[in-house]
Amino acid sequence: MLKQKISIHPNSMKHQPTSYIIATCRNHTAESYFWHGETTLTIPEKVAAYGSITPQVGARRKLYRIGHGPTDGRKDYDGYTGYHFKEWFDKPGKYPYDDIRYALKEAIQMDADMSIVVNFGSGTAQEAYELAEYLYNPDFWLRKQYPISTIADCTEQEWDNIHKYRIKFFEIGQEITWDVVIGSETKARTAKLYAQNALAFVENILRVTGRYDQAAIKIGMVGSTNSTWSTSYWSSDIKTNILDIMSVMRDKMDFFVFHGYPSWPLYEAYPGPDGFDPKKDPIKVLAQNTYNNQLIENLIVKAIEEGRNKFGIKKPITIGNTEYHAELGKQVTATMDYRHAGLQAIYTADTMISALKQNLEMAVNFCFSHASWPGAPDLIDDLFFHPDRNNPKKPVFYVHEFMAENLSGAGMVIDHTEIHPYRYDVEYDYEVSKSGEIFWEIRDKRINQLSVVATKDHNGKIIVLIANIMENNAPTTEGLSINLDPGIAYERAIMKTLAFDTYFDETCEKTETDVTAYVNNLWIKKASINAIIFTPKKAI
Repeated sequence: MLKQKISIHPNSMKHQPTSYIIATCRNHTAESYFWHGETTLTIPEKVAAYGSITPQVGARRKLYRIGHGPTDGRKDYDGYTGYHFKEWFDKPGKYPYDDIRYALKEAIQMDADMSIVVNFGSGTAQEAYELAEYLYNPDFWLRKQYPISTIADCTEQEWDNIHKYRIKFFEIGQEITWDVVIGSETKARTAKLYAQNALAFVENILRVTGRYDQAAIKIGMVGSTNSTWSTSYWSSDIKTNILDIMSVMRDKMDFFVFHGYPSWPLYEAYPGPDGFDPKKDPIKVLAQNTYNNQLIENLIVKAIEEGRNKFGIKKPITIGNTEYHAELGKQVTATMDYRHAGLQAIYTADTMISALKQNLEMAVNFCFSHASWPGAPDLIDDLFFHPDRNNPKKPVFYVHEFMAENLSGAGMVIDHTEIHPYRYDVEYDYEVSKSGEIFWEIRDKRINQLSVVATKDHNGKIIVLIANIMENNAPTTEGLSINLDPGIAYERAIMKTLAFDTYFDETCEKTETDVTAYVNNLWIKKASINAIIFTPKKAI
């Protein structure tokens, strides 16, 4: 059997790793601040725990996405009428809406940058203008009436001198390509119509932020609600949708948004005769990022570059994954809940690795906390924390912590990271939709067992990050060899590992091993995330 080998070329650089990967999305209201019990973990405690994580790679900052499913409004839930921020001042709010200052407060306490999702579907361009004025202009009448400092953990001066410049992104609409979202049929029936209506929103935001030299914000336009970039109403030709949006927005946009959930029909009921197979079906979920990477490389990036050339757009147009988690729906989680276990953690790590390799703007784990009623149960979307204060942290929290601790510096992603792939056949034996058939065909039904990215910091330290996404020992009994270019000398190699016994294991094992003498024969544990850190003898 072919011996596994990863070749690292530290002096061949691809791009700076600027992606926000220590990132999460708000999906609760301040009403839950006031739910207390002897063992119930509160939102402020969760905020403090996540705030303790300090990333040293990518943007070197955390990102807090303010906005979620109900932002534009939804037709499939009562009370999801859309978020109109002026209606919620001085209200902690029942789920899903509350005073925006609570969200700003959490971002400040987390020491996180912010992405603001603008209500496009049920909102107006004037409302977008007023939101920007409220966030940026200390003399705006709403700021005078409802000071940010009344709730947020800062003074007005601190907000205006520091924190408002931590708003890095505005997203125009939430999942507006989906027919259950308010406005999808009337304001965004086609990609071009969406862009034409969104342009006034964007111009109003830029009219405000343009007055502040330090306000280096980026505008995100919705490309898709899912990983297949399919939509309810738009063209089935993804490139057409991208070009239509770019033809209108030109240089007034910065990136396309997609949500990296496993593709449907995997999400809901399994049509197979045997239902959910815990041995095979998790692999199909983990195969998602292989598909995402290929689709982005082979279609999305090329379509964007074609649009830049066609419409004379000088600045880069990038991509952002603003929501993701491993999702199979209630049918699966009701009997075998892996959302809070190893599989969710491995999917998170693999998505982070993909974001760094693809140089995405961000990869945002949905969601930070999901609390909809007093004594909120351990809801399936709440990825980071159990309600129980005595056992609060879920595996996904430890992945964010691991990545922040072990990927260091504002270094460069090393290009030409070569891996002789140990591939795993992904089988499926049931009827799926047309998009599902394309989904599997594109990936050729095979995925790499190891997900790999490598970085180098300014001190020459090389970090090789390896996720073994399979629930079996990897890669072969012969071990794994990591080969640096000739002439790259190092003093020491340390391997740090976060490992799970099974996909459904809710506990993880942390180890640290000196592997200086074994870099040509490493054993990578099953279902594990590994950072092999090479300390050079001299700066490279």
